[in-house]
Amino acid sequence: SSNVSHFFGCPYRDIWRTGNNLYNSGGGGYVLSKMALEQFITKALNHSKCVKPEPRQTKNSKGSKSKKVSNRGEDLEIANCLKLIGILPEDTRDHENRSRIFQGALRSYLYPFSNHTQENAIRYYRLKHGASAVSERLISFHKVTPSEMYVFEFLLYHAKTALPGDRHLATVAI
Repeated sequence: SSNVSHFFGCPYRDIWRTGNNLYNSGGGGYVLSKMALEQFITKALNHSKCVKPEPRQTKNSKGSKSKKVSNRGEDLEIANCLKLIGILPEDTRDHENRSRIFQGALRSYLYPFSNHTQENAIRYYRLKHGASAVSERLISFHKVTPSEMYVFEFLLYHAKTALPGDRHLATVAI
């Protein structure tokens, strides 16, 4: 419901800075309900302990000052600000405990022999291996190449499943 505050994503433990506080990784994205977004803007950002990312100057390859970037990850900061007003990351796994939002490339999760040791060290829920790790109700994943975008677009919107008895499935004599 849009009238309830929800903060969905791929939950990680912030083991570097704040102990075991949870945050949703920004890589695969996160979802705020309408109410959570409204409360983030009107309450969390005005909270005295909500730390806004501090911009710093970077240098380009020629040594001159370049654009300003944040010192901290926006995913950590958003989670910390939301926590101050009681909005915490929520579980997005399906009824078989398969993940729906992934921080990495989909191919690395589908491969049955993937080693997610480093990711499992910070992930709140341990990953399974292979197709059993991925929910049929997938929401998002990260690190998609331009060519993969075309493949996904074709599979989602243009490819049709061939079924026995399909009148469009012609038999060609050799």
